Parts: sequence; C-alpha cells; structure tokens
Amino acid sequence: MESFERIATPQSAFRTTILALLMSLPSYAKAELPDCHDIGSRPDSTESVRLEDGDKAEIVCIVDGDTFDARISDGRIVRIRLWGVDCPESFENSKCMGKGAKACEAEIPKGKKAKELTRRLLAGKKITLHGPFANIKHRKQAYVEVRGSDLGMTLIGSCQCAEGYKHKRKQEYKKKVAECR
Repeated sequence: MESFERIATPQSAFRTTILALLMSLPSYAKAELPDCHDIGSRPDSTESVRLEDGDKAEIVCIVDGDTFDARISDGRIVRIRLWGVDCPESFENSKCMGKGAKACEAEIPKGKKAKELTRRLLAGKKITLHGPFANIKHRKQAYVEVRGSDLGMTLIGSCQCAEGYKHKRKQEYKKKVAECR
C-alpha cells in the first residue's frame, strides 16, 4: 500500500482543473451530506443486509473519504466502505494513532480534504453498488458507481487517496496511483 506522504498533488492540467471545479462547488453540498458522527447515524447490521450487484442507494452521511452511510431501496441504512481504496484518516482514531501521535496529526488534514472531496462527489447523487460484497468491521465493502464512474478510481485519481488491500480491480487502481507520482 502506498504511503500518503508519497502521493503527490495532481500532475495534469486537466486533473487539476477538474479537482478545482469540484472543490469550488457551493458550500451547501456539505450541508446536504452531514458527517455521520454529527447526526449519530446508526446503520443496520451488515450481517442482516444482503446486497445485490447493481443495487441503487442514496447517501445519508459521510464518515470518511472512503466510508459513508447509504439508504438502500428497502429503506435500511448500511455503512459502505469503498473496496480497494484507502483515504487518510480525517479524525483521530486507533488506526491513525497506531502510526504515532505526530504522524496522525499530520494525516488528519489530508483526510479532511479527501472527506470533503467525497462529500462533494456524492452530494445529491444516487449511487450504484457493485460486488463482491464483504462484511468487514460493521461495514459492507463495495465498489461504488456515481453517474457511470467508479468512485474509488476517481478518489485515487485525485491523488488524495491510495489504492489498498486485495481486491479484483487492484491492477487498474495501481496504474491510477502511478499517475500521481
């Protein structure tokens, strides 16, 4: 897995322009998608939720750059963790602190930036979930499609998140990470 410190800022003018446009969206996008911690979101148990490839969902709130809560078609709320994507942590937690207090403190601003990008990419949009699905730490891991684009690939292409973990799109994601160097 790539270190967040080694992921550079976008290199191409096109990528820089697209990210600038996304980040300049009106601030109401944040209000539309609150932080899950702020609203006390309590997703249904992932073991009780069965997802099918192609299921549609509506975003409820954002946990982190790679994690959010979504309402599926039957009304239940499930916590989704993007498969194969690892964004920096946006708040102090055991994963972040495991790297040491100083490293965690340096990581959090990067995580907040990735979280805001995810919020803006998802604000007001329906998503399509793609498997294979896995239940990991009270979250469903899934590939997420937004308006025909792979959200994970978009986040990795922004150079704000890394490719991580074993998954079926690993080689595609690794190529995208290489473009950030």
